[in-house]
Amino acid sequence: MKFKNVFFRKMTILYSLIIGILLIGIYFVFTLTVSLGEKIDSGIRDQHFVITYATEQTSIKGAKILERVKASKYLVKEDSSLTGKECYANSMYYYHRNIGDEVSLTHDDSVKCVINDFKKSGADLYNYLVSKETYDSIKEEGYSYLVSINSYDDLSRIENSDEVLSLGIYEIGEVDYYEKRLQYETNIYFIIGAVILLLLIGVVIFFNTKGYILANTKKTKKKDNTLLLTVCSTILTIVNGYVTGSLIALILILLTEL
Repeated sequence: MKFKNVFFRKMTILYSLIIGILLIGIYFVFTLTVSLGEKIDSGIRDQHFVITYATEQTSIKGAKILERVKASKYLVKEDSSLTGKECYANSMYYYHRNIGDEVSLTHDDSVKCVINDFKKSGADLYNYLVSKETYDSIKEEGYSYLVSINSYDDLSRIENSDEVLSLGIYEIGEVDYYEKRLQYETNIYFIIGAVILLLLIGVVIFFNTKGYILANTKKTKKKDNTLLLTVCSTILTIVNGYVTGSLIALILILLTEL
């Protein structure tokens, strides 16, 4: 059997189109994922996190310790000018709360404060500034640190550490970060799945081609180099699919730039 009879089949066109479409999807999702990863890394560097450890830490790999804090419902800091239940709210709450509002600082509502004023200076990284009496009444579990983290990979490694009891973001933009992170991880799974599917298609092409050659060999009763024909046809089908996908992707890119 001649090579042209093996390669130029309807199945070859079908496989090439499937491979091309998968490669187009992988290319665009990969490009989007790289861009999204850069945005996430930039967003992480701009955020501040509170990490609570089971043991005391002098340094954290992939992160910079800014200050020792207490982990609670909100990020709070002691202010010596305040007494009793008085507290200053960060100015970002100006349109959401009022002076005189009572705020629960802990998840179990055991510690509360009353907003005395709104403050920007000295409260940039904190939700509320509270009196020493209020600050001391917040119970600690473990050792908590206000930190800045270098990248998404560092954040993932810290989150998966056995020593970490909890990790929280205490700035505006938290929801946006988690949405981007979910999209990023979904894209990664899509790429992995598409690559596995491409490998499986390569296996299917190989055995389909081999079966086609053997079936036609029986009809013609002519001995062919089945392995060589199968390998060559499989490789060229995959290459043809790659070229097809690349050309379509290039055309789409040029059209979007017009």
